[in-house]
Amino acid sequence: MLRSQNVRPLRFDISNCEYIPAEFDQELEKSRLHGNEILVVRSGVNVGDCCVYPAVEGKANCSDLVITRPLKGLNPSYAAMYVVSPIGKAALRLQRVGNAQPHFNVRSMKKSLFPLAPYDEQARIVGIVEQAINKMDEVIKSLEAESQLKQLDQSILAKAFRGELVPQDPNDEPASQLLERIQSERANDANAKPTRGRNKRSSVKAND
Repeated sequence: MLRSQNVRPLRFDISNCEYIPAEFDQELEKSRLHGNEILVVRSGVNVGDCCVYPAVEGKANCSDLVITRPLKGLNPSYAAMYVVSPIGKAALRLQRVGNAQPHFNVRSMKKSLFPLAPYDEQARIVGIVEQAINKMDEVIKSLEAESQLKQLDQSILAKAFRGELVPQDPNDEPASQLLERIQSERANDANAKPTRGRNKRSSVKAND
């Protein structure tokens, strides 16, 4: 049983699906899905989101979704891309009714004009858009991986200073004590530096 959260812009999300008895599915025959239907979220926060129901998912049913079964000559992916495009959103926004919660009037949507390109051109448009989306997904994954790598670097550094990267020798001193000892040795070295040069220059100035 598909709901609005299963429909994302140009993407079907199978997670969090609900299941209904077969008898109830028979009663909802009009909303039964077989594959390649165009689904539009009818109400809620993601109203207007649209995707194609994949045929590989098998039979399903849905609730609170506008179902468009494409006629001959219409590429369902092309139709979904139009719905989520700026032009499509502007056209469908005019059919929105209600103030408290966004909602689409199905009867008004049936009367909306649809720019139908030749079928071959629809296929080319779908291919170009899908290629662009795939490139965008690669960029997003790359940025996410870079962010995770930076977090991993910080985690490794923290573990290194805590001595958690390799098995520790119980006879070794802790890193904190090692740092304190190094700082103490540097301070002692600074105090032990000779100051003859400065005293000599001072005495020359006093004689002058």
